[in-house]
Amino acid sequence: QLRMSNKKELLIYCDRVACAVGRLSNEVFGISPEQGKDLAKSLGEALQLTNILRDISEDAEKNRVYIPRDLLKAYGNNNVTVDEILNHRGFDDACKDLAAVTRARFKEAESAIKKCDKKLITSALIMMKLYHQLFLLLQQRGWKDYNVPVKVSGIWKLWTIARILIFKQ
Repeated sequence: QLRMSNKKELLIYCDRVACAVGRLSNEVFGISPEQGKDLAKSLGEALQLTNILRDISEDAEKNRVYIPRDLLKAYGNNNVTVDEILNHRGFDDACKDLAAVTRARFKEAESAIKKCDKKLITSALIMMKLYHQLFLLLQQRGWKDYNVPVKVSGIWKLWTIARILIFKQ
């Protein structure tokens, strides 16, 4: 059974599972620690929070809820079981709140990427664009229908990757 107590705990989790990978990747790609620090933090959090919002149903099957308890409680959701948590009227609002944090992290990542050498951040840029599109599709679907899968189309992925590799945009 996995439950996050608060946003701080959630962001520590994001740092350990996603931002750390970003910091290591930055070193591999030659991005200086000065430039890479902000990029790894903002993009890592944006990607991991998108995963969390995408995988609500899948995580619930494993008795996991990554939406922090303090955020759920802010919307009157004091439930204990996964089914009760996910079916509470305030769950949708808690997800919207977490989506706002995710949106802010994508904006921060976009700013951080602009400060880096374009030749060195191709992989980060691809990940950001693909995950941002996934995040936009999740927002379109909404959080009440968390059981409805959302995917970025293969054609959109190919077009985005080609645009980045060929035109660096």
